[in-house]
Amino acid sequence: MATTSCFIHSLLTLPVCDQTDFTVLARHCEHLADALLECTDPLLRLALCERLNTSLSLLRPTLLEPVPAHLAESLTTDSMAPENPEPATIGFAPDSEQLCDYALALSQLLACHTLPPGCTQPLRGLLNDVVSQFASLLCAPRWRNTPQGRAWIDTPGSV
Repeated sequence: MATTSCFIHSLLTLPVCDQTDFTVLARHCEHLADALLECTDPLLRLALCERLNTSLSLLRPTLLEPVPAHLAESLTTDSMAPENPEPATIGFAPDSEQLCDYALALSQLLACHTLPPGCTQPLRGLLNDVVSQFASLLCAPRWRNTPQGRAWIDTPGSV
């Protein structure tokens, strides 16, 4: 229990700002959504939800900006992993902006405390799934190394 408490405390106190790398913010959002899903304390859930909302709000304006040069290497791969077919199969393949907007809306809704009984847990699960997909999309490789040099990976939903 102490480890979980320390982990949640670190999620709530990790300094984030508009200068934080988008990959760090994306993973932070993912950890917050995971903790929110597992949390049983209503006050702690509210704090996690508000922190997630803040982190998503910081991330949202950066989505259309060019990738900073210092992150290019970490977003480059030597081999192509097979694409996950699930989003295309079910017809749900939102881009990073849509996913961020969905996550923001869900986190704001959960922070309002006006949901009917029984709705909170499924919405926290949905928020977790949306944030996980969002973070995976943001942190996925954008380029691959080829014999001719670095090449852009043209994939649906890429940012």
